[in-house]
Amino acid sequence: MKVHLLSEQDYQRRIIWNVIGKIKGSQYPDDWVVPAIIATHGSLAQSIHPAAPRHAEAVHGIGALLRQGWRPKRTLIFASWTRKKKA
Repeated sequence: MKVHLLSEQDYQRRIIWNVIGKIKGSQYPDDWVVPAIIATHGSLAQSIHPAAPRHAEAVHGIGALLRQGWRPKRTLIFASWTRKKKA
């Protein structure tokens, strides 16, 4: 079998941001839950991903619960990262 591969790479250096949040579980701190609201956020000159505002709203809601004394049984991990916009 013969394969011809063309790979176009963009080697420009860019600043990216990875935001990770962790809320330690009260009963099972070593068990992690990663909610499905993980989202990418736009970088400079890119539009913000449509899920990013919903991600922020969910995290703010969890923060409000924490301020009221609520604690998750398992550790919650939230993540958001920069993405490269497809051409």
